Parts: sequence; C-alpha cells; structure tokens
Amino acid sequence: FARDSMWDLVSAEGSTAVFELTDNEKTRAIWDYPFKATYTVDLADDQLKTKLEVLNTGDKPFDFTGALHSYFDVSNINDVKICGPFKGQNIIDRMQSPPATITADSDDIKITTETDQIVPGVVGAVKIEDAGKAKSLMIKSTQGWK
Repeated sequence: FARDSMWDLVSAEGSTAVFELTDNEKTRAIWDYPFKATYTVDLADDQLKTKLEVLNTGDKPFDFTGALHSYFDVSNINDVKICGPFKGQNIIDRMQSPPATITADSDDIKITTETDQIVPGVVGAVKIEDAGKAKSLMIKSTQGWK
C-alpha cells in the first residue's frame, strides 16, 4: 500500500530528500497499525542511496516487509545475468506452490522465465550485467536479495 500512498516531503537539502508516510484512514483500511515510515533518497555522482525506516508508533507489535523494487532497462533478458556470491546459497522460489527452497549451483543467475525468488543469505554487492547493451549495474544490500 505504501507505493500507492501520498508521501510528504520532510526535507530536501543538497542531493538528499527525506519523505515520510504515517498511518491514516486509507492505510488503516489496508493494514490496521499505527506507524511512521521514513524514506531517504541520496543522489550522488555515481550512485543512488536509499534507506527505508519504519517505526511502530502503536502498542501492538507488527511485522512488515519493504519491497523496494528497482527496474533495469535491458536489451533482452537472454543477454542478462546477475552476478554475486550465490553458489551454494539457498534460494526461495516463490513461483512454486508452496514456495520451494533450491540451492544455487553458480555465482551467476540467469532469468529464463517469470521469477519471484529470495536469496536471504546473500548480502553485499551484486552486479546486473547486460551483454547486449554492454552495461552493468552494481547494487548493494545489507538485508538479503529478493
């Protein structure tokens, strides 16, 4: 619901902007918990840094996930691979019903079909390489890859 909600711009200084979303009638109709979410975006010369913080402002504990999806314009999915420390890691394949755990047999992942996978044991840098465009994108995570 957060991606479809109106966030308030709290501050903008230099290359950094801070946005805030708090619970309201619309959010409580979907998810009935009081909260404050803060999303910080920092644009640097050669990178984009984002940070999402969620504060429980109520008395009941809650769990949440932050699906911060990035999009990478590719030439053709057949020319793309995702490179990282994947070999031997468990991958949760959520396209299967029920979701199944598979083990990566390579450090490179190729997308060959519709995919919804989580690689929770991998943190750090992962590179998306597009041979068709001769481009790559380095991304970093401290929480694991989805």
